[in-house]
Amino acid sequence: MFYLLISYRLLLAALHFNSNGNRDVARTSEGEARYAVRYPRFRKGGWVVHPIKEKPSYGYATHLMVSLVEEYCKSPQALQESSAVLSSAAPPPPHLFPPEGCQG
Repeated sequence: MFYLLISYRLLLAALHFNSNGNRDVARTSEGEARYAVRYPRFRKGGWVVHPIKEKPSYGYATHLMVSLVEEYCKSPQALQESSAVLSSAAPPPPHLFPPEGCQG
């Protein structure tokens, strides 16, 4: 179960990254691009100008939920079968592996 939850979380992170990867630069009310000055430690006092991006969108989550409900309404059994297939592909729990350094 834990393996599935981590897998799903990884897929959601990938969806978020792909849908928000190329956001536009935020603009002021006058239409000018917004920038921020940052002082990273590795630059030892040097400053860097970075553009401020627009806020991320989460429209992919709504679309994903609608698609999931539609598929479930069409065939609840198919969704349960695919979940069972994913569960069977999970590796065994870590406590079943022998400790490192043990010959077994």
